[in-house]
Amino acid sequence: MPAQSDHDDVFEYRIVYVNTTHGYLSRKHFLAHSQQHALEIFRYACQRKSIEAEVVSIDFWNRWANRWEKQELIVQDPEPSIAATRSA
Repeated sequence: MPAQSDHDDVFEYRIVYVNTTHGYLSRKHFLAHSQQHALEIFRYACQRKSIEAEVVSIDFWNRWANRWEKQELIVQDPEPSIAATRSA
């Protein structure tokens, strides 16, 4: 049986965002290999549904501690329709 690589690991991320068109706070959950991958999937979902969103926070599900953990928001090349804010 081949050894499992780090690329095979999938984690759950929760992205909290503001729909800038309607002004309400919402969240979406994604299974992804990394925070950046989760944000890419989120961008795609927003583009597909024509949603203008501002990311408020991204959380990582720690399955061993059974809780959500805040992650530092890392955004590379943000698209104009999706602005990111850093939570303090």
